[in-house]
Amino acid sequence: MEPTIEVGDRIYWVEQSPGEKYKRFDLVMIDSSVGSERLWPRRIIGLGGEKIEIKKGEMITGGISYDWAEVFPSGAGLSVKKTGVFSIPEGHYFCIGDNLNNSRDSREFGPVGVEEIAGRILKVEK
Repeated sequence: MEPTIEVGDRIYWVEQSPGEKYKRFDLVMIDSSVGSERLWPRRIIGLGGEKIEIKKGEMITGGISYDWAEVFPSGAGLSVKKTGVFSIPEGHYFCIGDNLNNSRDSREFGPVGVEEIAGRILKVEK
């Protein structure tokens, strides 16, 4: 999630409440179920029922085009390598890491079910 969250930063988050809904660009903790780290911080960019297109320099979702520089604090990902069109089923979210070219995220393992979201990130302390 660099540069938003860097090694050594402290993440404050709360566990998901039953029936909790998330919005586009919310920061969440997801249960990775892969690798040695159990929980991964990720950003929600797509909502259930949507299609999302990820291109070099932009993403298109919900009928709106977003420039990567608008979405990410550092403008990271302007030359994003993992591109494509993805469908998001209801009850799922498309979650990515802010370090777009070095992130294991929904582009690799697919949309994240609401039950795989551990909670919402409230604050990151540098």
